[in-house]
Amino acid sequence: MSGPSEQPPLPTNAATVQGAAHSRIHLALDGRQLGSFDIAQVNAKLRTGELPALGTLAWYPGQREWMALDRIPGVHVPLTPPQFGEPSMQSSVPIATGDATGGIIPYKNPPALIGYYVGIASLIPVVGLVAGPIAVVLGIMGLIRRAKQPAIRGAAHAWVAMIVGGGSFIVQLTFTILWLVAVR
Repeated sequence: MSGPSEQPPLPTNAATVQGAAHSRIHLALDGRQLGSFDIAQVNAKLRTGELPALGTLAWYPGQREWMALDRIPGVHVPLTPPQFGEPSMQSSVPIATGDATGGIIPYKNPPALIGYYVGIASLIPVVGLVAGPIAVVLGIMGLIRRAKQPAIRGAAHAWVAMIVGGGSFIVQLTFTILWLVAVR
């Protein structure tokens, strides 16, 4: 099973490594490391819902690669029935979800979405001289927003806005300059 790109640093305290096989478990979720915890802390976080069992990877000294958290001896994943409908408001863990459209329309990233449509509109002759730079700026704003909150998606829309808007602006500006030179 693949995990985060780097193994966590091995503990410098030799007693920790020579103690229980996995007295400190390193956890990772969504490609970022959460830290090092003992078994009791991991089980407590699972019980309270602070740590999701699904998708959490674990590693401890002596293991060659990251593995699913539920494969770690001593970790007790609570057996709860799946919840249907609205998520419970009692959970202290924020739920990071993507778009309801499956990520196709990034409605949670307005700069990327608006930039995309402005970029497409910039293909209209003369309109591109104004809409092109606007699409580029909105595309950059969309990429910055996506970098800060990966769950909102919209990187493809932002790139399309920048490429189409910028390209349309350059082409239309070139033709406008050539036309002005030819008219004189």
